Amino acid sequence: MSSLILLIDDDQIILDSLSSLLKDYNYEVIETQSGKEALDILSTSEKLPDIIICDIKMPELDGFEIFKRISDNPKWNRIPFIFLSGLSSPDQVRGGKLLGVDDYLTKPIKEKDLISVVKGKVARYHKIQDFDEKINELYFDLEKEKILDESYITNNVIFLYFLWDEIKG
Repeated sequence: MSSLILLIDDDQIILDSLSSLLKDYNYEVIETQSGKEALDILSTSEKLPDIIICDIKMPELDGFEIFKRISDNPKWNRIPFIFLSGLSSPDQVRGGKLLGVDDYLTKPIKEKDLISVVKGKVARYHKIQDFDEKINELYFDLEKEKILDESYITNNVIFLYFLWDEIKG
């Protein structure tokens, strides 16, 4: 199953270009020119995207506000989020990264740079999802077997915390 990318940019030419490029690499792409529509897509989609690529300067909701709303939602806040913007001064890039986005790329972007970032972020996201599933399975198994005495839980939570830290980096 191919990875799903949500593209958000008010410039249809850029959306078409990025969408075509990403589809050439076998990604599924949902594109929108509106931040509000992007949030609606996230709210109503059966399958969440594996990564979000978003412009910053847009009408209605800018990229900063979109990122804030996604970050505030526990169902969405782990989806990798990348700014792809024409705002390219060092201060602008630093400011975007300080918000906590997973990456900040500047336009124009080279194909190899975009694809390598997308591949890396999606791969890491899938690893984290797999790990979360394993933790949930372990917890369910422990609960099912009624092994959950307090000291056992404490020891396993500490172990899982260190394991999580090791995987997440």
